[in-house]
Amino acid sequence: MARLRPSRATGSPVEGEAPPEPRNKQSPGGRPLEEPPSRVTSSHERPGLCPRPISAHRRSPAVLLAVPMVEERSPDCDRGIDGSFSTGMVPLDYEIRVSNNAVANRVVSRVASVVNAIVSLALVAVILAGVGFRIVSFPEYIAESGDEWGNTIAPFRVLYEWGDPNTFFHTSLYYYVTALAYAVWFGVLRLTNAIGAMSMTDLLVHDQSYFVLVARGVSTAAAVLTIAAVYRLAAKVWNRHAGLIAAALVATLPIHVQYSKTARVDTLFVLLFVGAIAAVVDVLIRGDRRAYDRAGVLSGLATSANYPGVLLGVWVVVAHWLRTVGSPGASIGRPLLLALGTFAATSPFVLFNPETFLSNFSFIFHLSLFEHIGWEGRDALFYLRQLNQSLPWPTILAAVASVGLMLFGNRSERLLSAVPIAYLAIFSLVSSKDVRFVLPALTLFCVVMAGLPAVLGRRLAAHRFAWMPALAGYYVLLAVSLHTMALASLAPDHEMLSPPDKPLFNWIEGHVPVGSKIVVESGVVPLLDTLGEEGRFADELGKSVVRVRPKLDQEFIGAIYIGGCNYEPDKVAKREIDFAVVSRRTMQDVERRCTALPKVCEFYEQLRKMGRVVFETPPGFEMVFVYDVRQEVRTLSQNLVMPDR
Repeated sequence: MARLRPSRATGSPVEGEAPPEPRNKQSPGGRPLEEPPSRVTSSHERPGLCPRPISAHRRSPAVLLAVPMVEERSPDCDRGIDGSFSTGMVPLDYEIRVSNNAVANRVVSRVASVVNAIVSLALVAVILAGVGFRIVSFPEYIAESGDEWGNTIAPFRVLYEWGDPNTFFHTSLYYYVTALAYAVWFGVLRLTNAIGAMSMTDLLVHDQSYFVLVARGVSTAAAVLTIAAVYRLAAKVWNRHAGLIAAALVATLPIHVQYSKTARVDTLFVLLFVGAIAAVVDVLIRGDRRAYDRAGVLSGLATSANYPGVLLGVWVVVAHWLRTVGSPGASIGRPLLLALGTFAATSPFVLFNPETFLSNFSFIFHLSLFEHIGWEGRDALFYLRQLNQSLPWPTILAAVASVGLMLFGNRSERLLSAVPIAYLAIFSLVSSKDVRFVLPALTLFCVVMAGLPAVLGRRLAAHRFAWMPALAGYYVLLAVSLHTMALASLAPDHEMLSPPDKPLFNWIEGHVPVGSKIVVESGVVPLLDTLGEEGRFADELGKSVVRVRPKLDQEFIGAIYIGGCNYEPDKVAKREIDFAVVSRRTMQDVERRCTALPKVCEFYEQLRKMGRVVFETPPGFEMVFVYDVRQEVRTLSQNLVMPDR
């Protein structure tokens, strides 16, 4: 077998061998490869020479089986967190000692190359399947979550309210990106005459799916780019094979698949978070001004996509503190100022609309201190239990990989594995918990899992009998994990029904008298909720409702059930309303929590006593009831009158 060892004599190659590559060789991208610290010296290596990757760095573990590497390094090299950074690969100055059985070497190398090609093709197939599933499977309707509707409407406010999304439960970058996508999509529809002379709000009233698909398309595009980003990160730290593994793991990660198909900020935030961590790694291993600037800008963008991005500033500081290369006078203040400036430029109305910002942000901050209604009893071990119950094998692999990188990794590998662990720990201490809150950590755990073979291969390369079983066990566990996550990604997490607005609007137009007062439960018909807002967008939307549906001229009164703040049971008792539109699902949910929501329960109780159901949505739509609570109930056609409930 071919064995590699450094030349201990003069650092020059053995006679007849090619001269070593220059130390300042540049990568294909034009940037210098990682240089070791200049203070490192030893009797058998040139000053400052630590092992760094050469061509073998891009080989997969399968190929390295045929060419095991015996590393001999200076004591100051590859000391991890408490020493100098090195990539832990083959020393620059080496001589090749070939075994007598050259034919056996060639056979083993070819077999290993074939195995590597098969594994790589399988990983590519998994990645393509994950990307394709995200694109073809996202639904053409609004989910029951009011958050999705809020994220769909906020970009309209950006376009109509001079850039102010008027919501800061998340920061604004997603809304600006989606607003740009809306404008481009609407321009294409107008240029192709697909919608005639309709305005943007006319089109929203006519068919919401035109914009819902665009909003979800932004999430899908960000998810696909995230798969590419984790590939690039793992390939940078280890090799292309690790990049394929990381990309395949993220491609099948169930929570990532789920939020790839929803109008939420999560996948855009994860994309920017992964990009920022890649820049943080560059700060550690290169330490040049470009790496610092990129880390600052991407940290600011990630924070502008979601508040937890502010945690990236901590990792920029940690990387600056641990780095051993780069400009000695590099200032940590520069990337932090760039992050702050980028955030201000991409979420300006945090400053221009401070009243709404403080109100929305206080609600988000409240979730970190107090449990959200419906999420009671989720203790600090909630995430670990959820992951262990739903994805046991990937959880085991992530735990083993994290421990392996912490014990045997070098400085950048330990930093990379520490980020998701710390992120998960922080959010385990937050009072309100939901699995999507830790999506960035789960994505980075996929990168950590991908790096385990390279780390073990570096440590066990001289011990074939230990390395081969470890590699085989890893790939068995990887295959089981990919299979488990793929099956979980294909299964829908809950039933999704079409929104009830179309059949409900049709019934109201034909059966509700003009001027009637209708209480509409928040989230049942989000379009009607939006009409109650103040501002240019709500005004234009109201005009569009009249143009598109002239008979929708009743008075709609919104009712928000969270906390019971807008429910006034007296309105039912005094017959100040004529009809009430409520969701059966919400009604059942609230009735289990009457202690926390007494006004809402009283409202529903009075509806049952004083009104009767006169309409409910047909099968295939979200189940919604219309209660008639007028003092004198007019006669309706028998097929519309439903039994009392």
